Amino acid sequence: MTAFDRLRGRPGKQPAFGIVGTPDPVEPPRKIEPAQYGLPPRNDIRTDVEGPDPTGDAAVAAIQRGDWRSASEMLAGSGADWERRTRLVGRVGGVAKRDDAWLTEWLATEPDDSVAHTVAANALTAIAWAIRTSAPSQNVSDEQWRGFFRVMRQAPEHCRRAAALAPSDPTPWIELLVIARGLQYEQDQFRTVWREVVSRAPDHLGAHLFARIYWQPEWFGSTELHDAFIEDATRDRPMGSLFTLVRLCGVHDGEPRSEAERRAYYREAALNLVLDEATADLAVAPPDHPYAATQRQMLAFLLTNAGRHTEAYAQFKAIGAYCGSSPWWSYADPLGTFLSTRAAAVMGWADAGRPTLP
Repeated sequence: MTAFDRLRGRPGKQPAFGIVGTPDPVEPPRKIEPAQYGLPPRNDIRTDVEGPDPTGDAAVAAIQRGDWRSASEMLAGSGADWERRTRLVGRVGGVAKRDDAWLTEWLATEPDDSVAHTVAANALTAIAWAIRTSAPSQNVSDEQWRGFFRVMRQAPEHCRRAAALAPSDPTPWIELLVIARGLQYEQDQFRTVWREVVSRAPDHLGAHLFARIYWQPEWFGSTELHDAFIEDATRDRPMGSLFTLVRLCGVHDGEPRSEAERRAYYREAALNLVLDEATADLAVAPPDHPYAATQRQMLAFLLTNAGRHTEAYAQFKAIGAYCGSSPWWSYADPLGTFLSTRAAAVMGWADAGRPTLP
């Protein structure tokens, strides 16, 4: 039994970007036969990734064989592409929730490998959230809270070690953004971490997505601080950068709970302008942008709720057989929510007379 085995508790899923407790959308009254609409069936859909990720798949497969050295080489191969490095660290670190013998061996064999320590921080964070579960805080038991903090408090030291070993690498500091939320950093403490991130990678989209959550009123900020962060994050960003995803996540988090309020919310002109801008942003982004698939998933969901079914159906066709990201991870049944939303988009498109897809 490894150290991580002793710390592991009941399994759970941390929602993407930390969204907890949002109600599931209403199930549509009709079902579809996916093949009739050029869509993959339920059993073919992957819930672990948001889109094709051959490098991540290869790294995970290597680790599952116990071959952490190959995974280490893949991580090193990302070079200074910090966005891809961060994403790959997340794929690799997530494996430790189920089996961490390979990580224990890696750290013992390469104690001065900064990437190993970054992966360890990510893994500890994932294990801590698995112990806590994604339940609302009032439904988390005292035992789960104790386990959560016991594990999470071990993660910052790995970040500090990684940062000392690779001073130019922002990835350890980006991992600390999530850890800071779990350990309830004060705002000034969080700002200190954020300055370390942006001094190394000011255009890191993933870092901005993680940091946005901290400033939400249900975490450690306020509506004013959260909205100001989004404005600062998205100001003067070039088209194709996909920084509109930061705003899309804010739109999703701001969704009202009642059905009547939701309908009014999604008909607002300002919200639909955000969807227009995000759609245009995605259209000119590089196809291999690390967050292109996530942007597409968010647009498919939001466009469906906005009644823009033809555009939503087009996004679902482009998504294909993946739903492993926000917004689906925010719900108790991610795959079911994906399928019900996809069905609503297709039926809305059919009811509109099957207009030509964009």
